Amino acid sequence: MTRKIRVGLIGAGAGGSDWGARAHVPALQALPDYELVAVCTSRQETADASARAHGVRLAFGDPRAMAAHPDVDLVAIAVRTPAHRGLIEAAIEAGKNIYCEWPFCRTTADAEAVRDAALAKNLVTMAGFQAIADPELNHARDLIAQGYCGQVLSSTVIVSTGTWGAKINAANAYLYDVRNGATALTIPGGHTLAGMAHVLGEFHEVTATMATIRDSAEIAETGDRVALTAPDQIAITGRLGGGQVAAVHVRAGMQSLFTRFEINGTAGDILIETTAFPGLQYGSLTVKGRQGGTGDFVAIPTPASYRRVPDSIPAGPAVNVAQMYEKLARHLEDGTPSWPDFTAGVRHKKLIDAIVRSSETGSRQKL
Repeated sequence: MTRKIRVGLIGAGAGGSDWGARAHVPALQALPDYELVAVCTSRQETADASARAHGVRLAFGDPRAMAAHPDVDLVAIAVRTPAHRGLIEAAIEAGKNIYCEWPFCRTTADAEAVRDAALAKNLVTMAGFQAIADPELNHARDLIAQGYCGQVLSSTVIVSTGTWGAKINAANAYLYDVRNGATALTIPGGHTLAGMAHVLGEFHEVTATMATIRDSAEIAETGDRVALTAPDQIAITGRLGGGQVAAVHVRAGMQSLFTRFEINGTAGDILIETTAFPGLQYGSLTVKGRQGGTGDFVAIPTPASYRRVPDSIPAGPAVNVAQMYEKLARHLEDGTPSWPDFTAGVRHKKLIDAIVRSSETGSRQKL
């Protein structure tokens, strides 16, 4: 690439604990095709502190001013879901390409609106389904395509997360209100469904049962109570495009954190799992397999070629975010498809809508 892609990042605290600081900053600073030139937070003083902490030359308390700056080519959005639509619209107004974390909008109507506006301006967009860039998931995808499992018959995913439990810190209390669009279904569920679809194909029909077992939670800092209106137990079954049966269970508010994705076929089985983070999107996955129907699962090492980003990026969430940025850079350089764009994000929002309808009506939903 002849010139680096200059990124303005919305959401990266000076303390380094939020998602932008943990994943986007180390990814962008390690990738040779990118330069992180600007950061934006809700106030100028915190933006100035963030710029100092991360060694970035431009700081903004106004996202529209950052998006309009001539030194910014790409606007990256890594803040809470309810703010996404307005920030995306600011980038579109400025004519800038956009990377937005998933869930990229609170509602499907919002997602369709920004997709259409970006398409009308011919802008490049990316919805942050980083599971689809994970080296281990892509290795498993290729193993299946090469016939390791034979004909795939079924698959099961279990995601166990501690969030949406009995206690929550004040900064994340917004996750408990279903109206904010950032729930166990949309975040660990949405990322996991995207990763599963990347490996096996999209759902063509779904049936779902969801429940909110707890009605409230304690805010850790104050002892106050916050209502829990988002589902904390989500069970989804259905059929994929090839006819395979699939099941996904998101278990929120749990003590143990793990993800287990098992794929079963006529010739063999593949097991993808982690106990490091809940969901397929964070990385730190292992791939195991067995053939012939007997014996223990054995490790199948992922070839180094599946990791397309510098080794200097430490294991954890920054790796898959960097892999996504690398895909986006290839698209901007030579037109290589950079799925998932906002069109793919809208399609995924409609899958989540179908899951909600199925749970509410008790009926199977066709997609």
